[in-house]
Amino acid sequence: MSSAPIVAHVAPNGFLGGPILQIFADAVKKGDFGALKIITSKETEGTKKAVATVPGGKVETIVLSYSDKASVVSALKGVDVLVSTFGGHGAQAPSEQILIEAAAEAKVKVYFNSDFGSDYDPETWGSAVYEPKKAHRAAAEKLGLKTVAIAPGSFAEAVRSPFFGINGDDWEISGDGNSPFALTTIRDIGHYAVRAVVLAHQDPVSFPSRLRIYSEVKTLNEYADINEKVTGQKINRIYVPREQLLEKWNAIGKEQPYFVLRVAADSPAHNFVGRSHNELLNPGEKYFKPTSWEEFVKSTL
Repeated sequence: MSSAPIVAHVAPNGFLGGPILQIFADAVKKGDFGALKIITSKETEGTKKAVATVPGGKVETIVLSYSDKASVVSALKGVDVLVSTFGGHGAQAPSEQILIEAAAEAKVKVYFNSDFGSDYDPETWGSAVYEPKKAHRAAAEKLGLKTVAIAPGSFAEAVRSPFFGINGDDWEISGDGNSPFALTTIRDIGHYAVRAVVLAHQDPVSFPSRLRIYSEVKTLNEYADINEKVTGQKINRIYVPREQLLEKWNAIGKEQPYFVLRVAADSPAHNFVGRSHNELLNPGEKYFKPTSWEEFVKSTL
């Protein structure tokens, strides 16, 4: 397929969806996307800005109820690629089920499900978070949708926070802190997603169903070193055996799903060394330069 894809972006108003919406609108302006349908339950300043980015109606907002299947089918008519940024670790399951049924009925060619996080396929311990995602992917594939999941490791914007074990200058680190750990900024996720949409549209059959991407892969000790260098603040590194964190996860995981990231920091779920798709999507950094951890920390000061 040589023509630019018609893209639909569903649930564009959250922590991830809001920022990448504007990147998608810019992709229409550049000609990477042929048009963009913003499918949402409410119009926001972000959706209005995206529509205003490209004159001539190539970016449009469709406001509907996610539970109204007929309306969703109608909105998806003519769409080549559907990108979902529903959040909530399964909390949106009924709406997401309606979404994939509507996408199959509307003959959408490629579906990027809302699976932006760990590469959980090699893991068995994160069921409270990952099982709903796995089940949704399986349901979409059963309906005949080419389904693609993007794993960016952890969001750089979310790492320096209490749910990751970081409170100011106190960092609780899984294991010895020397396992490679992929981080991706939301801005970079958006740019990788644009390239993924374009390439998946060109060859849906052979395009990978799981993409691993990153802005940078370093160990938590290396991230801490850089953080100290940039901020001038010494970090108190508290090393906790992974087994201890896993025990805690098993006890509280259903109530605190993001705790899973502390366990994933010392596991294959975030170690993308030698198995990422960065070069497939952005060969030789042809399309954009990923944000380094140092650049990101500087941007937060």
